[in-house]
Amino acid sequence: MKEVHYKQDNAKYGSMTGVMRIIGRMVYFKNKNNEYTQQTLEQLKMRGAEIKISLAGWIQVDMFKANTFVKLGEKEFDVNETPEKEIEKILAEFYATNYTKAGFNVEVK
Repeated sequence: MKEVHYKQDNAKYGSMTGVMRIIGRMVYFKNKNNEYTQQTLEQLKMRGAEIKISLAGWIQVDMFKANTFVKLGEKEFDVNETPEKEIEKILAEFYATNYTKAGFNVEVK
Protein backbone atom coordinates (compact mmCIF):
# COMPACT_ATOMS: atom_id res chain seq x y z
CA MET A 1 0.00 0.00 0.00
CA LYS A 2 1.13 3.53 -0.81
CA GLU A 3 -0.24 6.75 0.65
CA VAL A 4 -0.05 10.13 -1.05
CA HIS A 5 -0.47 12.98 1.44
CA TYR A 6 -1.13 16.39 -0.07
CA LYS A 7 -1.60 19.87 1.36
CA GLN A 8 -2.08 23.32 -0.11
CA ASP A 9 -2.98 26.70 1.33
CA ASN A 10 -3.59 29.61 -1.01
CA ALA A 11 -5.85 32.63 -1.37
CA LYS A 12 -7.80 31.25 -4.35
CA TYR A 13 -8.81 27.84 -2.95
CA GLY A 14 -8.13 28.15 0.77
CA SER A 15 -6.67 25.27 2.72
CA MET A 16 -6.90 21.84 1.08
CA THR A 17 -5.49 18.65 2.55
CA GLY A 18 -6.02 15.00 1.88
CA VAL A 19 -4.74 11.46 1.79
CA MET A 20 -5.00 9.06 -1.10
CA ARG A 21 -4.44 5.37 -0.40
CA ILE A 22 -3.36 3.13 -3.25
CA ILE A 23 -3.70 -0.64 -2.98
CA GLY A 24 -2.85 -2.39 -6.23
CA ARG A 25 -5.05 -0.84 -8.92
CA MET A 26 -7.51 0.59 -6.40
CA VAL A 27 -7.36 4.19 -5.20
CA TYR A 28 -9.16 5.28 -2.02
CA PHE A 29 -9.79 8.80 -0.78
CA LYS A 30 -12.15 10.52 1.66
CA ASN A 31 -15.43 11.78 0.25
CA LYS A 32 -15.32 15.50 1.03
CA ASN A 33 -18.59 15.94 -0.90
CA ASN A 34 -17.60 19.20 -2.57
CA GLU A 35 -17.42 20.46 -6.16
CA TYR A 36 -13.77 19.41 -6.55
CA THR A 37 -14.53 15.84 -5.50
CA GLN A 38 -17.52 15.67 -7.83
CA GLN A 39 -15.48 17.07 -10.73
CA THR A 40 -12.74 14.49 -10.12
CA LEU A 41 -15.25 11.63 -9.98
CA GLU A 42 -16.85 12.73 -13.26
CA GLN A 43 -13.45 12.88 -14.97
CA LEU A 44 -12.54 9.41 -13.71
CA LYS A 45 -15.90 7.97 -14.86
CA MET A 46 -15.36 9.42 -18.35
CA ARG A 47 -12.04 7.57 -18.49
CA GLY A 48 -13.64 4.24 -17.59
CA ALA A 49 -13.03 4.04 -13.84
CA GLU A 50 -15.48 2.18 -11.62
CA ILE A 51 -16.38 4.19 -8.52
CA LYS A 52 -17.95 3.02 -5.25
CA ILE A 53 -18.78 5.31 -2.32
CA SER A 54 -18.92 3.63 1.07
CA LEU A 55 -21.12 4.59 3.99
CA ALA A 56 -17.94 5.18 6.01
CA GLY A 57 -17.08 8.12 3.76
CA TRP A 58 -14.37 6.59 1.58
CA ILE A 59 -14.46 6.52 -2.21
CA GLN A 60 -13.01 3.46 -3.94
CA VAL A 61 -11.87 3.89 -7.53
CA ASP A 62 -10.90 0.98 -9.77
CA MET A 63 -8.77 3.07 -12.10
CA PHE A 64 -8.58 0.57 -14.94
CA LYS A 65 -11.89 -1.33 -14.84
CA ALA A 66 -12.63 -0.74 -18.53
CA ASN A 67 -9.04 -0.59 -19.77
CA THR A 68 -6.26 -3.06 -20.45
CA PHE A 69 -3.45 -0.99 -21.93
CA VAL A 70 -2.94 2.31 -20.10
CA LYS A 71 -0.81 5.42 -20.48
CA LEU A 72 -0.42 7.35 -17.24
CA GLY A 73 1.86 10.33 -17.60
CA GLU A 74 4.94 9.00 -19.38
CA LYS A 75 4.34 5.38 -18.33
CA GLU A 76 2.59 2.90 -20.61
CA PHE A 77 1.66 -0.53 -19.29
CA ASP A 78 -0.70 -3.48 -19.63
CA VAL A 79 -2.85 -3.65 -16.50
CA ASN A 80 -3.27 -7.42 -16.76
CA GLU A 81 0.47 -8.12 -17.05
CA THR A 82 1.88 -5.54 -14.62
CA PRO A 83 2.30 -6.70 -10.98
CA GLU A 84 0.06 -4.97 -8.42
CA LYS A 85 3.05 -3.49 -6.55
CA GLU A 86 4.31 -1.91 -9.77
CA ILE A 87 0.84 -0.45 -10.46
CA GLU A 88 0.84 1.03 -6.92
CA LYS A 89 4.21 2.64 -7.59
CA ILE A 90 3.10 4.03 -10.98
CA LEU A 91 -0.11 5.48 -9.52
CA ALA A 92 1.68 7.01 -6.52
CA GLU A 93 4.31 8.65 -8.75
CA PHE A 94 1.62 9.91 -11.15
CA TYR A 95 -0.50 11.51 -8.44
CA ALA A 96 2.49 12.89 -6.51
CA THR A 97 3.81 14.53 -9.69
CA ASN A 98 0.45 16.04 -10.62
CA TYR A 99 -0.32 17.34 -7.12
CA THR A 100 3.16 18.87 -6.98
CA LYS A 101 2.60 20.58 -10.36
CA ALA A 102 -0.68 21.97 -8.96
CA GLY A 103 1.21 23.60 -6.09
CA PHE A 104 0.60 21.08 -3.32
CA ASN A 105 3.16 19.91 -0.80
CA VAL A 106 3.26 16.15 -1.32
CA GLU A 107 4.63 13.24 0.67
CA VAL A 108 4.46 9.61 -0.45
CA LYS A 109 4.61 6.95 2.25
